[in-house]
Amino acid sequence: MQPRFANHASRHKHINEIYEEVSDIFLCRTTAKWRDLLERADIPVMPMHTLETIGEDPNLNSVGFF
Repeated sequence: MQPRFANHASRHKHINEIYEEVSDIFLCRTTAKWRDLLERADIPVMPMHTLETIGEDPNLNSVGFF
């Protein structure tokens, strides 16, 4: 781990660099692949919706959100 990411204070100071690195990493796989990997690691994940797709979200529909 790089020293600038070693603790909370340092990560906070370098948050823009973290976002850049994470963005680059997420470009390496498809959304479907990332969802699969994150779900298998028990990390909550869901797609970002547009106004056109949000009405089709099964979770939001199952809880009567609309």
